[in-house]
Amino acid sequence: MLCVALIFVLPGCTSWSRQYGPPSTVVGQSRGGPVRVTTRDSTVHVMRDASVAGDSLFGREGRGGDRVAIAIAEIDRLERPTSGRPRESPGAVKIGLYIIAGLVIAVLLLAGATVGSVPSG
Repeated sequence: MLCVALIFVLPGCTSWSRQYGPPSTVVGQSRGGPVRVTTRDSTVHVMRDASVAGDSLFGREGRGGDRVAIAIAEIDRLERPTSGRPRESPGAVKIGLYIIAGLVIAVLLLAGATVGSVPSG
């Protein structure tokens, strides 16, 4: 049950960090990892295996890995994930701790209710 609860908490552990500099540099630093691109019209793309060729940023997006091209002139913001470690996402850690504390309290209450209901001979 605890594992199921943590499945819903852990995906929130990725935070993004804005990257400054030319897209070719940011993409080179990502080493094939994800890059989040926000365009001037506020569309957000999360790309893998990104590369720069000419005046466009190319990469694979979505589960199917559809190839996407975005004109560099249309890019408003580039971001890379900072880390998946929970210490960098305090909100997710708090939620996980609340879930664990709730489960411990529930177990203790159930154990106490079971001990008190033993019939005396």
